Amino acid sequence: HSDDFSDIHLDELQDDVGSYVLSGGKLILSGWKHPSVFSEGFVSRFLPDITLNQHNTAVFKAAHSSQYPSLYPDPTKLAAPWNGMLPMTYTFSGAQSPLYTAQIHEGGFGEGLPAAIHIHAKGEMVLLGFPLYFMEAERVKGFLQSIITQLQTVQEPDGSPSAKLYPNPLRENQILRLQLDNSTLNSLEIFNIRGQKVISLQDLPLSGSGSAQHYQMPMQQLNNLASGCYLLKLNTSAGKMKKKIVIIR
Repeated sequence: HSDDFSDIHLDELQDDVGSYVLSGGKLILSGWKHPSVFSEGFVSRFLPDITLNQHNTAVFKAAHSSQYPSLYPDPTKLAAPWNGMLPMTYTFSGAQSPLYTAQIHEGGFGEGLPAAIHIHAKGEMVLLGFPLYFMEAERVKGFLQSIITQLQTVQEPDGSPSAKLYPNPLRENQILRLQLDNSTLNSLEIFNIRGQKVISLQDLPLSGSGSAQHYQMPMQQLNNLASGCYLLKLNTSAGKMKKKIVIIR
């Protein structure tokens, strides 16, 4: 969350935000002008086929929803020249199933367009085109209670064959281990967030007994990878599967 429109830090954190969501994280993003700093890569990955509409002047009167409480600007927090409306807001043309739609002064451009959207990309991101801090608190509380409950769904475990990576996230100088249940590993490939293959491995050291097989990843190769989200493609005796790993330096 950010309520300071003069100092936006999201441009410095986009890789971290993207890696977090792609690794299964859940995020509610609210603040002034966040979409203005989104890179082309971030937009193409998380907002494909969506047009970002910026409304610089104070024309945003409210956000309405059929599922959640309508949200209105809190007049006690607004600058007098804004006349009870918010400036520097965003709407999202082309977004499907919006959480909120915008009410714009005198029905101007943006009226009825999505003003808050729910993005599914391995994890989930709720993106609002306006800062929740400047809306009436009780209505914001009602929205957050509902949306957080929805986001707190229990994810189904991976199907057979099962695999576990630990520790995940992986930090500096930690050893990454892979556990396979009821299968053995033939080969493993690691891809970065752009889909580029960065590591290809075979004949990993094996330990364990019974149905659980444990593999240790070579630390030297992993230490060459930058912070971010990576996809591991596993070719096992029981078939192929994919796992995600986050590396934090």
